[in-house]
Amino acid sequence: MYRCRRTGKIHVSGHGMMMEIMHLMRGTGEEMDADSANEGWYYIWVPTWVNHVIVNANDGNVQTAEQVLDGEKDCWITVTDADNAEVTYDKQTTGETPEYVEKFAIHAKVDAGWENPCLWAWSAPDGTNAFEAWYRAWK
Repeated sequence: MYRCRRTGKIHVSGHGMMMEIMHLMRGTGEEMDADSANEGWYYIWVPTWVNHVIVNANDGNVQTAEQVLDGEKDCWITVTDADNAEVTYDKQTTGETPEYVEKFAIHAKVDAGWENPCLWAWSAPDGTNAFEAWYRAWK
């Protein structure tokens, strides 16, 4: 299941798989965040001009067909398999949509012997963690 917020956010539920959203204009996938209030749902913020998406998982080895979004409004996409996806604008999750948090990229080149590098980030001096758990670099 995918939840798309047309104010810039898309939500996805993918049966425990790490989900990515592919913007057709960019041609690349972006990792989605898990919605801690709604088990199995993932979300991502996208620019309000986005009106076509493809959802993929398993390092791009499985993906939906192109999904067309209707205007700048919240939406939810239910994906039962790669051939079956349904977009709805009726709320499918409980609670509020997770807050938008602006992010920036951090790139690290590590020794060839390091496998699946992770990054831990926090705010000093208050110690606020950026992540609930260690983040594994997936690309």
